[in-house]
Amino acid sequence: MAHEGVDRPRISADLLQPYASFLILECVIDNAHEAFEALFEEIMRRSLEGGRGQRELVARGLNLGAIPPSSIIWLGEEVYQTDSLIYRCRQSPSWASDEQPHYTDVEHRLAIALRRDRLIAVHCDPSLRDGIQRWLDRVDPPKLQRVAESVLNAAFIRGETKRLWLHGTHPRRATVPDNKIIGGTDVDATLLGFVDGSFAMSSARVAIPDDLGLEALLGAVGTSPGKSQIWNRPTNGTAEFLAVANEALMLVADVMAAGATVDRPFRLLTVEVRSLADVRNAYDLLVVDADSIRLIPDHDEDLLAAAEILDRALLFIDGDPKSSSFYLDVGLDGALGGRLHAQVERVRGRARFSFGYVGHASNPPVVREVFRALEDYGDELLSVYYQSGHTIARQKVWKYELRVSPFEKWEFQDFSGFNICQEKPLSPVPQIIHGTIGTDGDTSLFSWVAQFFSKGWLICDDGSGEIADFIHLAPDSTLSFIHVKSADSDSPKRGVAVALFEVVVAQAIKNIRYLTLADLKVGLARPTVRNPACWIDGRRVSDRSEFLQMLDGRLPQDESRVVIVQPHLCMPAYERLHSDESDPPQDLPNSLRLTLLETILNSARGTIVASGADIRVIGSLS
Repeated sequence: MAHEGVDRPRISADLLQPYASFLILECVIDNAHEAFEALFEEIMRRSLEGGRGQRELVARGLNLGAIPPSSIIWLGEEVYQTDSLIYRCRQSPSWASDEQPHYTDVEHRLAIALRRDRLIAVHCDPSLRDGIQRWLDRVDPPKLQRVAESVLNAAFIRGETKRLWLHGTHPRRATVPDNKIIGGTDVDATLLGFVDGSFAMSSARVAIPDDLGLEALLGAVGTSPGKSQIWNRPTNGTAEFLAVANEALMLVADVMAAGATVDRPFRLLTVEVRSLADVRNAYDLLVVDADSIRLIPDHDEDLLAAAEILDRALLFIDGDPKSSSFYLDVGLDGALGGRLHAQVERVRGRARFSFGYVGHASNPPVVREVFRALEDYGDELLSVYYQSGHTIARQKVWKYELRVSPFEKWEFQDFSGFNICQEKPLSPVPQIIHGTIGTDGDTSLFSWVAQFFSKGWLICDDGSGEIADFIHLAPDSTLSFIHVKSADSDSPKRGVAVALFEVVVAQAIKNIRYLTLADLKVGLARPTVRNPACWIDGRRVSDRSEFLQMLDGRLPQDESRVVIVQPHLCMPAYERLHSDESDPPQDLPNSLRLTLLETILNSARGTIVASGADIRVIGSLS
């Protein structure tokens, strides 16, 4: 090897400020020290012999002498082990001819590995990191393995989710994106079953809770569980970098020790299928385009080169009706050159493509170029879609199913003392209805609303052309549009009545434009009656003037929501139907009705959320 027999200076730790990003691995042999040495030997080999350009070892090992011992973790104990290197890479720029190397880029690259007991954190450039990933899949017998995804989920996906990277598992179509990135204050709350249920998580960035007692691993932590990678932030020096790595390994070790793993950190997203048995008849494929890779900081140049070849390639797929294997007619720049066969296998829990030649190629050089790109990087660049409803992507098998997700915004409240079968005071005169709400003897649901939403500002808009039955402005500036519908029965044995919800949901969707302040103020300028019912902190007032003043003080980021009050569905019936796991359900008619109802409510929520609000549906405790 290029580094053998050559002494190199050690790396001065006080000159480093690495970004805290790590590949996290677990030793699978008893001798963790040996496993670490084997890993770093592979890091050395790939650094100096792999990839393009001329490579030269510059420095090896960390010199911590300039850093006070009190500012770093103690590395002298048996539980810790470190190694590092810097190598120099000289190569022509991507825009320059390799045949006439008049221009040369010089880049210095750093690799640091830290072992804490049986766990190892590796920091290196993306190309080297991806090479280590491929090495992990091919060494037999293995000395190291990736940390289980369920462990990384539990360790790092807790707290508010700031960003999600998702890839689709659904059949490709023009109306649904293949991939998407979602960002926000807590994007888990924005996921919708029908909208996002066919997507799987690639990566997540989550704000680590403050109560974990961490001192270095702070702020948001990114995690790619399938690749056993995490990233955090730039560090101000080697001491801080090592402290971040140490705390990351501590979190992983704690989860392993407790056995507190998490398989589905985002319940509404698609989960992996762990078998190829039912995967058959491939019909389409998607290649990660080179532009997407260029957007990744410090992307793998070899992966980019393969993606650029496949961007130019013709790839026509021909599936096997009885298996997951398939054929590809391949070519470059618009001309076919030959045929390849792809076999799909599960290797160490991962789906792997293995390509081979078929017959005699009409253009062998073209076929070889496409073959090399697919054989080396097909596992990372290809998504293959099957008529069985499966997708193979990112070395995993996914099954697309249009699942009916439970509606997650139910709230069951106490309606004791009120007549859930009476929507409003009994009078044909709108002004009398407004004047009667909440008075002695009125047990209608309108009176319940006046009592339940007594904090803040509440106005009734019931009548012809209403925006909602009530509009409520809470002390925290949450604005609620309240739609009320009476139950058909107050029997404790009542079931599910879908039609009662359809009417009130349709009304809520019809008036969704009033979520904008300008339209709301126009709508409220003409009350449905001369003296509409109004309350401030539960006390009747004569007009809406203070409500309108407070409305002007709301900020764009203040929350809005649609509230549906429909007590026909009671919590005992809901819990009984949802807990019934028999097939078919014991109460099949009501189970089907509940599925239909939750489908309607999920669909309505999708529309409402897209308009910048959320929904809350209130049923009865009994």
